[in-house]
Amino acid sequence: MNFKDRLKVFGVGVLLGGILVAVIKSRREPEQNERPSANAYQSPEDIQRAAVPGILEAYDERGVPMQSDFIAASRLYPHADENKYERVLVLKGQESEQVLRIVETIKKPVEGRDEGEKVVNVRVMSVDQVRVELHPGSQSSKLANAIRPWGYRVLRRGDRENVYIVVLNSQEPEAVHDAIENLRTVPEVSYGSPYFLD
Repeated sequence: MNFKDRLKVFGVGVLLGGILVAVIKSRREPEQNERPSANAYQSPEDIQRAAVPGILEAYDERGVPMQSDFIAASRLYPHADENKYERVLVLKGQESEQVLRIVETIKKPVEGRDEGEKVVNVRVMSVDQVRVELHPGSQSSKLANAIRPWGYRVLRRGDRENVYIVVLNSQEPEAVHDAIENLRTVPEVSYGSPYFLD
């Protein structure tokens, strides 16, 4: 086969390859348009809430305290029932938005029985936000001024009148607990609680 014949074969091959690629791309475009864009914006809260069902399902299946490489920090707290305690975990994923606070209520093993610790309750919440309810007629500006010395700030209005979401600017396991204690001293605050995602 001489050079001219080889060139013709190569040209036909390129032409057929281009047609084949065009056909494949035209068939894949409708599929791609049906899928949500990977670049579609998701708020940090959307990303956090998306993880909750899988976490709760894992606890339902295993029933034991979490062991994971994603645990960035933890802290133990006593429970009203002396046979239980609470374990607060901060889970961090690969992205900065992938961060959660998990509170496990753990039943201690009974002495003499061949059983380990069991998780009897688990709650998933924001790692650095609390929900604050003000007394009727209180102004959010007074709340904002009162919490500024702790480094907190009002992030947004909550789901009801007189309810606000406060961001703590800390992702330590004790941040939510400490913030609720601090907020009890603010005269405008009626109630403070973790910002639950589950």
